[in-house]
Amino acid sequence: MIIGYVEQRKDTLIRIALAAAKRQQNFFMGKGRLRPMRMSDIASDICLHESTVSRAVSGKYLQFPCGTILMKELFSRNATEDAGLRAEDIKIMIEEIVDGEDSRKPFSDQRLTDLLKARNVNISRRAVAKYREELGIPSSVDRKDR
Repeated sequence: MIIGYVEQRKDTLIRIALAAAKRQQNFFMGKGRLRPMRMSDIASDICLHESTVSRAVSGKYLQFPCGTILMKELFSRNATEDAGLRAEDIKIMIEEIVDGEDSRKPFSDQRLTDLLKARNVNISRRAVAKYREELGIPSSVDRKDR
């Protein structure tokens, strides 16, 4: 009986991995980046509930010729990613904006948010602050040349 459950779990993971590989073919062949994909997309492809997909991929890794990836990283987490941007893309944009700012008048997190919105990136000020901190970029007060 237990062996049957283990086999079922293995089959579920294989089905999820194959469905993800089909949707992310260029990424797995080393020819592109991950495209936005939700767990609900995979769930509907293989006739499972989204929560089943979430539990199945939790803590699991996928090894392929170009490397190893945490399976949860295959999936978008928010509306910004669904629009085609990943957190890494937004962080690069934040770095570019901060690198180009006037050090006598550095941009506040709200101003960074507004500048990103001008680039069609809809993101909250709190998320901008979080990404800025993850990048090790000080606050506008600490970046200011006196």
